[in-house]
Amino acid sequence: MEEEAMRRWQSAIEKEMRAQASDSEDLKKIEATLGMVGDIRDAPGSENDPDIINIAWFAVSEHNNAANALEFEKVVKVREQAVHGTVYYLTIEAKDGEAKKLYEAEVYDDWHSKRLHNFWPAEHVDSDKRMNAGETIPSALC
Repeated sequence: MEEEAMRRWQSAIEKEMRAQASDSEDLKKIEATLGMVGDIRDAPGSENDPDIINIAWFAVSEHNNAANALEFEKVVKVREQAVHGTVYYLTIEAKDGEAKKLYEAEVYDDWHSKRLHNFWPAEHVDSDKRMNAGETIPSALC
């Protein structure tokens, strides 16, 4: 029964998103996203998107609340997964003192709030292997 309710909910969301498309470009973007619900996919060109930069800055800020003080520099790579919101898998460049280092972050964004799920130095993770293996955000966060 839960799966049926989920399908109805997703169908309603899809209809609403299509209805809100302001032009054919918006509709193409929406349909591309809807076709990949649940898949982790590259988002090339998103590295300079102000929304993505805001999410990356949030990840560094949340990390700094619990650990050392990093200074956000830039977004290097973006992957995303559409779930009940979006999970962003980010490779972020940040300064640790004077040294620039790469970090991996997983941020869940449900359009109302953001949650940092993981944040770690990139050298400790084979992110392409992890992300391509189909690892998903735990359902408890969705």
